[in-house]
Amino acid sequence: MWPENHSGNHSQQCELTQRLRCVGQATGAPLIVMAALTILILYLVAVTAVVMMWRGLWGLLDEYVWPKNPKLSYWSTFIIGFVLIVSVLALI
Repeated sequence: MWPENHSGNHSQQCELTQRLRCVGQATGAPLIVMAALTILILYLVAVTAVVMMWRGLWGLLDEYVWPKNPKLSYWSTFIIGFVLIVSVLALI
């Protein structure tokens, strides 16, 4: 499975599937289990990062976009976001 003259750094020479096989062989886990664990970890990291980003953005919007008038802040940011989404979709 490994090239004959590898330098010891397997991750640079393997694709993801090969890496999963290598780790699976070392641990005794089948490829499907390793793939599922990898996807689960990636999704957990990605979802956490997205939630943290949006929480920070909402906090900044609460502080800087009409902080004394929450309704105006909510509606204005909603409208700006809606216009941005429609504009991007019109370009596609």
